[in-house]
Amino acid sequence: MSNCSCGNNHEHSNPLVPTLGTVFKIVDETPDIKTFYVSTKDGKKPFTPMPGQLGMFSLVNLGEGMFSVTSQGENHLEFAIKKCGMLTD
Repeated sequence: MSNCSCGNNHEHSNPLVPTLGTVFKIVDETPDIKTFYVSTKDGKKPFTPMPGQLGMFSLVNLGEGMFSVTSQGENHLEFAIKKCGMLTD
């Protein structure tokens, strides 16, 4: 580990480098809101979120969008997404 610019003795991963995640569970909250449970291929959280932090989702041939983290578990992140456009339909 190296001493990073925040003054602590640890390393930060580069948030601009994509991390491949897997949606392993989808819960229908309301007719137009679903919660997506996401983890990495090795069953870990893609990142440890700070309040207000976003995750970028990309869908081949549809586009990409940023969504707020709504909750987290020990090994996953949760995103509650409302149906309201081409990407979310």
